[in-house]
Amino acid sequence: MGHRKQFFTGRDIGDLYSMTGSSTIDQVLANSPFSRIATTARTLADERKWQDPLSALAIPLNLGTGVRVTDVDLEKQRTIAAREYVQEALRGLPEIGKMDTLYLKPGMEGTLTPEELALLRLQKTLQKKAEEEAKKRKGS
Repeated sequence: MGHRKQFFTGRDIGDLYSMTGSSTIDQVLANSPFSRIATTARTLADERKWQDPLSALAIPLNLGTGVRVTDVDLEKQRTIAAREYVQEALRGLPEIGKMDTLYLKPGMEGTLTPEELALLRLQKTLQKKAEEEAKKRKGS
């Protein structure tokens, strides 16, 4: 899973809803013989399905038929579509370089160990240093 894309759809793993909190475990479950049990458990355990009576009515449809009723986070989908459009438009241009940026997701501040926080700070320091070096080269 080094490329961090969902195998079938090609979506970024980080954009997907995680049932277990681990994208790797989610992908193994989804591609195992236990996938049907896992999707049923996910549907029943998903608090978003129980938020209002209309959403709760969709549960029997989702579990008992091939019909899938779901809510879509339109703002998130627009952001993803815009990001993909820009990346696709710029990809392949000789003037454009690519650099992945790691960041702490909002609301996850208390979940990292001190060692992981130190690595995140080191990554930011190294990235800033690389940006400064690029500016120096550009200015020369």
